Amino acid sequence: IGAPVIVVVGGDGTVRQAAEQLVGAPTPLAIVPGGTGNVLAGTLGIHGVEPAIRAIRGGETRSLDLGRARWWPAWEAASGRSSGHERALHERTFVVACGMGLDARIMAAAEHEWKRRMRFGAYVGAALRELVRLESATFRIVADGDPFDVVGYLVLVANAGDLVPGRIGPRRRIDPTDGR
Repeated sequence: IGAPVIVVVGGDGTVRQAAEQLVGAPTPLAIVPGGTGNVLAGTLGIHGVEPAIRAIRGGETRSLDLGRARWWPAWEAASGRSSGHERALHERTFVVACGMGLDARIMAAAEHEWKRRMRFGAYVGAALRELVRLESATFRIVADGDPFDVVGYLVLVANAGDLVPGRIGPRRRIDPTDGR
């Protein structure tokens, strides 16, 4: 990219987009939390603008683990075809977590304007809207080359942080810089 550092001001979605563009590049990415959840920034100990500026000025550079999610729209996966065309594979890098099923539907339903106004409450409203349409599905996960299938309402592959920041977290802390 050519810049000494890329500074991104935003939430986890903005950080994800920037990180995806920098995959394989030597340019470091600095995070200034400015989104709804700021899960990655919190996990890295960056709790606000001042700590972010201190980290940019004197912090160490760390490599972040990234995940790669690939999926087909549910109707294509179920039918095995896509209106006479080849199945449309979707692919995205993730930094914090990758959710499928209910989790993905909640994230998609939490509208930008509601997140701006209600912050975390936008996700609560989206969850209530999506719970009425809840159905189980079969998910295939391949982690470190090992495939397994699971039936459920959602699957969340996490690389950092809490499910609900500061309230509900994993049994063991997840370090997004541990190489796993």
